[in-house]
Amino acid sequence: MQEAPRRTDDEARRIFEAELSRLSARRAELGEGGVFAVAGYALVHAMEWEAALLAWRGARSFEPDDCELAYSEAMCLLELSRWSDAAAAFRAVIDLDRRIAESGGDGVDWIDADPAYRLGTALHAAGDLDGALAAYEESARRNTIMPESLREIVRVRLARKEGSLALEAVARLEARAFRPSVRAEAAAFREEALALADDAQRGS
Repeated sequence: MQEAPRRTDDEARRIFEAELSRLSARRAELGEGGVFAVAGYALVHAMEWEAALLAWRGARSFEPDDCELAYSEAMCLLELSRWSDAAAAFRAVIDLDRRIAESGGDGVDWIDADPAYRLGTALHAAGDLDGALAAYEESARRNTIMPESLREIVRVRLARKEGSLALEAVARLEARAFRPSVRAEAAAFREEALALADDAQRGS
């Protein structure tokens, strides 16, 4: 898929305001915050990440403790390759989820929207492998079904030439490899990890 063009601040503002204008007739129906949220969904669908970011921030000005809105804002930052900003935003989502859970409310859906996995993605892209590993481990603990975080743990261990640790991670991935594509990927990872472990043993 072709990458969406990057927008200047002025371009993003014009696109955002055009979408708000399009929705103006529905303002009474949607409410002030709702108009921003609907604009956000539309702009994300159009891959207008800069304009969508403005929309999500507008929506959050009305609902600052809405995890879904906070997550959507963080995702725009990730799509824009703003790794540091995205990492901070996903950390804020995780903290917000914790505070909501402590008060007995419903926060993040850790299956559909996994902020720890996305935090790991941002840190991984920024070259912070220690931080990425910690985030992926948190994701694997909280999201007990999906294999994505375990796959990334394997990749980091392989990149670091940590054969034995990679093998341990592969075994965890295999336990969640319900799809044939994941099983095939895990098998390839296992071969690479075994080769690394053998090299390390011969070198010791």
